[in-house]
Amino acid sequence: MTGFFEELDHTADIGFRVHAETLADLFAVSARALFHFILAEGDRGDEELTREASVIAIDIQAAGPDLLLREWLGELLYLHTTRRLFFDRFDTDTCDSVTIHAHVSGHMLSAELAARATEIKAVTYHGLTLQATSHGFDAVVVLDT
Repeated sequence: MTGFFEELDHTADIGFRVHAETLADLFAVSARALFHFILAEGDRGDEELTREASVIAIDIQAAGPDLLLREWLGELLYLHTTRRLFFDRFDTDTCDSVTIHAHVSGHMLSAELAARATEIKAVTYHGLTLQATSHGFDAVVVLDT
């Protein structure tokens, strides 16, 4: 996976910009960013994650790439919230501008670690962009906290 994310200044919520060479990498880096803002690496220890990994298949379709990105991150957030899972691996089987098929791997958070996590309420439509560039793909995402 190639790409990076950076936090953007946002008055009330969390915003971030993502760049990647391929659309599949952009989706994986965006997911990594989401979980970074939920619980930064320095705020967790491997001993506080269960050793057993959960692997979940995700299949999503949407009307366009920006909406697909929002649905992708929204599904990951839903799985995190309802199952207390922290995802750290995002393997994309297929990804185009309207469909993503992926397998994600994660571990259940301990109660102590879950209490330290930042609560993300939603992946918003506000400010959401995804565009192809001469160097790959760029996206901007805003998370409601």
